Amino acid sequence: MLVSDYFSMREIGKLLNSNSHRVGRALKRLGLRLENGEPSPQAHQLGLVKKRPVYGKECFDVWTWNAPKLLPILEANKRYLS
Repeated sequence: MLVSDYFSMREIGKLLNSNSHRVGRALKRLGLRLENGEPSPQAHQLGLVKKRPVYGKECFDVWTWNAPKLLPILEANKRYLS
């Protein structure tokens, strides 16, 4: 059982034996991420993203991706992960 369905691109990359850079490029090629790195309007409409706080010396938010929804999309488009 997952604590959360929302994962960072790094975590998504690990699940796919890839990395965050390749996941980010794939998301851009699929129209789910903008050139500036923000999720696209389509990603929001599909319920693929939400912000998650990260705590360290400072607290800030990062975009996380809904793994159960996103993984099938990326697996069907593995050619974009190269």
